[in-house]
Amino acid sequence: MSANTYIYTYTEQRIDTKQSGNVFFYILLGVALFAALSFAVSRGMRGQTSTALSERQIDLAVSEILTEAQGIETAINRLRRHNISENEICFEHNLISSANNNAYASLSSCSEDTYKLYHPNGGDLSFRKLPEDWLDASHSSEQCYGEWMFSNVNGVDGIGESTMSDASSMELIAFIPHLKKKICTAINKKLGIGSSIPDNSSMFSPDPVDDGFVSTAGEISVSDLYGEYSGCFENGNTWNSYIFYRVLIER
Repeated sequence: MSANTYIYTYTEQRIDTKQSGNVFFYILLGVALFAALSFAVSRGMRGQTSTALSERQIDLAVSEILTEAQGIETAINRLRRHNISENEICFEHNLISSANNNAYASLSSCSEDTYKLYHPNGGDLSFRKLPEDWLDASHSSEQCYGEWMFSNVNGVDGIGESTMSDASSMELIAFIPHLKKKICTAINKKLGIGSSIPDNSSMFSPDPVDDGFVSTAGEISVSDLYGEYSGCFENGNTWNSYIFYRVLIER
């Protein structure tokens, strides 16, 4: 009788142990599945947040570009109020790439601080390199990457009296080349130009400001930008990129 009792008790204990093990396994499995689900949901939310931030960053970039362009125009007008002509404005700054800066510095007026756009005694404009987030990194080794470029050899169709046969009628224009396509698109949308990017590749080759308005290198002459003082376009010639422009002085 005692032997049978022992066998029954041992068997019962084995069954209880097996059942306890199964319960523990299912608990671990449930925890693992819950953790996996939580990770998937969290990752999805991060993805949605990232997309939203990207859109906000584009909007912020557009606002900053347009604000900086307005600031440059204000500084130009400050110089002109001190009887400095567009032929005398000096765009030289030691942080500008050498190819452009050498051209800017060739102006004889650059010997005087009062003629300089980027000087407290002149235009009083602060210089900064443009954020990498705005730019197409595939152009990082090219001219004007990460900086404004000022040119006096281009015109804009529908503004002033610009004609390719008269260099003195070219506008003073500020450019940002090598922008990301999404930012270029957003600029035009913000300005009411439309959501497309005009192609202005023919007959256009901007050069940095040199000594006076003495040469021409093409116009911005696409219908979407006719008479527009600011906008963004695609150029397949000199820069082969997306370019923002702002007319600073109409001629």
